[in-house]
Amino acid sequence: MKDSLEKTLAMVENLRLELLKMADRYNAELLKSSSDIPDEDFIVPPQCDWKVENSGDYIKITIPDVPFKNKRTNRENYNLWQKTVKAALWSIKCPTYPKIFVYIKLFYPGKFWDADNRLIKPILDGIVLSGLIKDDTVSHLAYGVEGSISDTMRTEIYIFDYNNMAKILPLLCDNG
Repeated sequence: MKDSLEKTLAMVENLRLELLKMADRYNAELLKSSSDIPDEDFIVPPQCDWKVENSGDYIKITIPDVPFKNKRTNRENYNLWQKTVKAALWSIKCPTYPKIFVYIKLFYPGKFWDADNRLIKPILDGIVLSGLIKDDTVSHLAYGVEGSISDTMRTEIYIFDYNNMAKILPLLCDNG
């Protein structure tokens, strides 16, 4: 039963990614035909429904999905997460930092699951691609991941100056 369910989930994910590629091709064709196209003619996929806010102390990105499992991720899914994080950060014209801390909270509707089985590298790569930091070496980036059980599947990404970690991290970890 479990193997069958995992195969079905992988097939659904592959179909979702194929639909996203088709929407990208459709949008690209629209752009080729004219530079003056109304926004309503474009197809905006639902997972682009991220939210981003800058509290002054930290940047929070909320994505209504969780990264796929490490062993199930293909290049399109990887790129989608990268582009989503980059787009969210570009949308607020975020500042640059010498070093940041990234705190990732994964919310998933299940009784037993491992947060460390989820591929978070595209999230970190999207942050680098946005220009927020120079690269993702230990000189510029530290991170932590927390998993929680919730009826509402989502990923919350908190980004803040590394020097403020002692002040901000306890606030984010407080589930009270």
